[in-house]
Amino acid sequence: MSNPKENLTKAETDEAMQKIVAANVFNTVGGDLVQAVEARVVNRNVQVLA
Repeated sequence: MSNPKENLTKAETDEAMQKIVAANVFNTVGGDLVQAVEARVVNRNVQVLA
């Protein structure tokens, strides 16, 4: 994602994950998702060398 929302809280991510699980939006070979496990924020720094 190009511009992720800053300062997300655990409560916000938990709520979003629960909505995704409840909406059953993913089609997997193993069946329906039944619970959210974790949310992560990954930071990556890119420096262009000229």
